[in-house]
Amino acid sequence: MDDIRFSCPSCDRHLAAPPDMAGESMACPACGHALCIPTLVPEPPPPVCVAAPEPPPVAPETLPPVYAAVPLPKSISKIQTQKREVVRQAPVRKRAVVTVAKRSKQPDDPGTPAAGRDPRRKRPRIAAVAIPSAFLVIGVLWYAWRVLWNAAPVMGSNGRVADLSFPLIWVGGETFDMGSDSGDADEQPVHAVRISQGYWIGGTEVPNSDYQLFLRASAYNGKSDADGDYLKHVSGGSEMSTDSQHPVVWVSWSNAVAFCNWLTQRERQAGRLPENYIYRLPTEAEWEWAARGGRAQPGYRFSGADDADTVAW
Repeated sequence: MDDIRFSCPSCDRHLAAPPDMAGESMACPACGHALCIPTLVPEPPPPVCVAAPEPPPVAPETLPPVYAAVPLPKSISKIQTQKREVVRQAPVRKRAVVTVAKRSKQPDDPGTPAAGRDPRRKRPRIAAVAIPSAFLVIGVLWYAWRVLWNAAPVMGSNGRVADLSFPLIWVGGETFDMGSDSGDADEQPVHAVRISQGYWIGGTEVPNSDYQLFLRASAYNGKSDADGDYLKHVSGGSEMSTDSQHPVVWVSWSNAVAFCNWLTQRERQAGRLPENYIYRLPTEAEWEWAARGGRAQPGYRFSGADDADTVAW
């Protein structure tokens, strides 16, 4: 066993004594101070780790069934209502009740007022509402289009003629230089001409389809106002096109006047022609002013262009 080590409180000298002298008195060899040898105090043993048994597992709380179905007695109706009460065990302890309608295959009971009928109110299908609404909108738009399309021409604006394919172009009145110094003798000299009031002119020539409509509606016999070449292309005696949108050919000046007279009479009876207005062929000045482009252009040499090959052939 190791010696007991201690110090003198008077001179701070370090001293040592055997363990068997613990508790006895001695004098400090340096300063002679009386000392008491301290008793050796054994150190406490180190802590010992003891394995403690784990606590027994806590059994989970027994919950009631999540879904508790409470069926009702079978109904004698086709529609049998079954209530299912859904109970969830949660901290808030909330309860929800769900009602489900179930269809039964049992025969109807004449004594039951609701027999054979579904008490649930069915929503109308989208098609049942959308299709009639779509037809209604289309009908309104079609009617509005017919009214606007077949309306009487408005001065200063372009328009159309009911059932005919060509548009009416508004041409305002103006004073312009008519003729050409380099043209034929009947085009010279250039001279000022004034068109006192505006007019409409067809945006295209009268096509085959519109002239055939005139023949069917009026029962007009154009042969009496033309020579033997009347509508020669229709009978196959000409290579000119009979397509509905191509200009009508092989007609005389009298045939064209008859077409205008029929159109005037028809539009007056329909109330689409303003008072004191008629459909007629344009004068030479009206035609040249429109062909030059009217107010919109500085003036073409030919009808709509300065090059005859562009517009004439």
